[in-house]
Amino acid sequence: MEEAVKRYLEKKEKDVDIDAMPRRLFETVNAGNILHGGATATLVDVVSTAVLYTHRASAIGVSVDMSISYLDAAYAGVEAKTLRIGKAIGVVSVELRNKNTGRIIAHARHTMYFVVSSRM
Repeated sequence: MEEAVKRYLEKKEKDVDIDAMPRRLFETVNAGNILHGGATATLVDVVSTAVLYTHRASAIGVSVDMSISYLDAAYAGVEAKTLRIGKAIGVVSVELRNKNTGRIIAHARHTMYFVVSSRM
């Protein structure tokens, strides 16, 4: 697979044909069949943003900070808790837990800035 990725990346073409890329690049598990860190980060982003939007449904938000501690490797269930909602900033804590044992496998904190419309 590494050679296939290398050949693809070395192409000098300007257009990207996503169908020509190795399928393994788009899987959410790594070679050990464990949830990939990037998939975990995406899950944290989606869940925490959804939680924040339950408080500010009409607001447009942008991420200011997202920190993730990977504590164990496994498939996970998700818990999210709002830590603070202010006029312009919201902070959510997200825990991914092993479905079978309940052990925390990743802990994250996501801070989002709510864009305030200008009066100008």
